[in-house]
Amino acid sequence: MLRLLLIILIVITLILSTIERCISLDRVTTLEEDGFIVMERPTKRHIIEQLPKGYEFLDYKYTIEGCTLSTFHRDVTSSQYIFKTKHPVYTFITYEYDGPALSVCPGSHKTAPLLFSRPVIVNAKSVLFNCDLVHAGSLNLDRKPRRAVQYKIAHRDDHEKLKHLGGINKLKRGNCDKMNPTLDTFYRKLSLTFSYIINHHMTPYLQNRESNILCKLVGEERCFYNK
Repeated sequence: MLRLLLIILIVITLILSTIERCISLDRVTTLEEDGFIVMERPTKRHIIEQLPKGYEFLDYKYTIEGCTLSTFHRDVTSSQYIFKTKHPVYTFITYEYDGPALSVCPGSHKTAPLLFSRPVIVNAKSVLFNCDLVHAGSLNLDRKPRRAVQYKIAHRDDHEKLKHLGGINKLKRGNCDKMNPTLDTFYRKLSLTFSYIINHHMTPYLQNRESNILCKLVGEERCFYNK
């Protein structure tokens, strides 16, 4: 009986710890402390001005349409923690639809590869964030047409370590008819609970398309490889 109560308590704790709460757009965040900032349809020049001298856009563009990956992850193919870059690497993403766009775990870029912060929902059209920040696109439960475009920004001193990202112009279309709301929600909560395993053991395979078996296991819609 005691063992059953302990299991129930653990399950309840895990559920509560993965609840996503909305963040006020009036809240001022910083790239250093929170790992992300909200922007209003900025120009490339405006984006670069938010960063220290020496940062440049990489030759990289990743477009996401429809219903795609919605689990929490770090951008491990451009991670400072993984590639030991001298400076942080950033992702800029813009959303071309109304409604929830991105959920992030504030400050998680400072604790890589571990996760201690709870997720918040960011309702914004454009977000600049640290690649080591744990984040996830919002669930498209209504199966509405959606489009998001992301770019990579790195310091010129680190271009050599990130040369694998050069020349990428990828379009990922997710078939909303294949979406399973229950399973997707389960995977989403699982990715928060077991963040280290998901991010540093499974995600690299999904992002680089290194394992056909793993993509078949979790579903092709959840593989988001660059090449």
